[in-house]
Amino acid sequence: MKEITDYGKVFETLVQKTQDYIVGNNLSAMVLGISGGIDSTVVAAICHEVSKRTNIPLIGISIPTIRKDIKTLEVRLRTRFEMGIIADISSPDYETRMAILRKKEELDGLTKYHIPNDVMQYIAMNINSNIRELEGSLNKLIFLHKLKNQEININLNVTNDGKENSKEYIIGEVKKLTDKYPLI
Repeated sequence: MKEITDYGKVFETLVQKTQDYIVGNNLSAMVLGISGGIDSTVVAAICHEVSKRTNIPLIGISIPTIRKDIKTLEVRLRTRFEMGIIADISSPDYETRMAILRKKEELDGLTKYHIPNDVMQYIAMNINSNIRELEGSLNKLIFLHKLKNQEININLNVTNDGKENSKEYIIGEVKKLTDKYPLI
């Protein structure tokens, strides 16, 4: 399998193929269901670029909700969403959150960081709204560990209760790091 080295070219190809499909089928708008995952982010970026180039409207709808509760949608559009499986998924309990964290640690090769059990317990106790936020806190823990070159312990705050973990702070730190390197 050939390794991808030119991500800009891959992105441009995806945009062009999507644009060809949209224009070729004479579509008047794009409706995108956004779940919040990385796949939604990539597809949204592609569709946004197509929308800018073609002036075809892009409508994004946040999907992590029970679709029957979307009363403001046109009936025709709402029934399209209802064709899928509808499930009300409640937040996982503490034991399940711990299992999710340990499984992510294993699957993502994070065991090399030797994350202490008290840190995992702290995350599982304090992040209980959804799995993506739970997994994101583990990613943030590793990111902060690498960024600050600090030992992973309970003091390396990964919940959203401090300035250093605000979205603005993290984005600023990422920008500082990425500004050092030219775009390829």
